Amino acid sequence: MKKIRQGFTLIELMIVLAIAGLIISLVFVAASAAQRNGRDTTRRTDTQKISTAFEQFASNNNGRLPKDNADVVTLVSGGYVDTAKLKDPSSGVPYFPNALAYQTTPLSAPCTPGTLGYIVDQKDPAQPTTYYLQMCLESGIFTFRP
Repeated sequence: MKKIRQGFTLIELMIVLAIAGLIISLVFVAASAAQRNGRDTTRRTDTQKISTAFEQFASNNNGRLPKDNADVVTLVSGGYVDTAKLKDPSSGVPYFPNALAYQTTPLSAPCTPGTLGYIVDQKDPAQPTTYYLQMCLESGIFTFRP
């Protein structure tokens, strides 16, 4: 008479648990990357909204862009930007006045995600006619040229 074997062996259970553990770890890595990409997308969108504020400022000031940090403060206090909505998605810190800096040189990596640079035309920084914004992302530096 043959003995009927019921259940799984210890080896079979260990293999199943190892495969399940591998799948779970892959899901955690993918979820982390998706969150990071979502925060970076929010930062890119915010950069474009801030650029719109700079364009509105220039339109109301005879085409003159902000030429220093005092003008940037005027841009913020003048209602061109909704500072309550424009915050870094990971830290919750507003971009204004904490992260935005008027500068004449581009940002360089590595930098803190959420740092925003307003870089003016090198030809005449006193009366800038062109500019671009740079935002430090978790995946690098995003440059927005209007």
